[in-house]
Amino acid sequence: MRAGAARDAGVIQPVKRITASTAQVLAIGVIATPAGAAQEVADRLVEARVRSVLNFAPTTIVVPPGVSVRKVDLAVELQILAFYEQRKATLAEVKRRGKAVADIAGG
Repeated sequence: MRAGAARDAGVIQPVKRITASTAQVLAIGVIATPAGAAQEVADRLVEARVRSVLNFAPTTIVVPPGVSVRKVDLAVELQILAFYEQRKATLAEVKRRGKAVADIAGG
């Protein structure tokens, strides 16, 4: 999503527009930056009184007590999805082979 895009929950705002006065309507901040920019974005969110942060950046951020952070590691999530896709493909192949063996044995 790009800044300015409308979503059901509101409009995505660039971090430079977030201030303490806008935070009264912001419940959750999302960080989706390169690692080097993540802490600065987190600091700006904290300054704006955002109390929940979803961090997609490939780094750990430090926030004061009272601010909740959930870290999403995209590499791990992709690895999990790849595992399940491989598992589904393997099970489908086993079923296909099992049906072929049953057809030969029954024929």
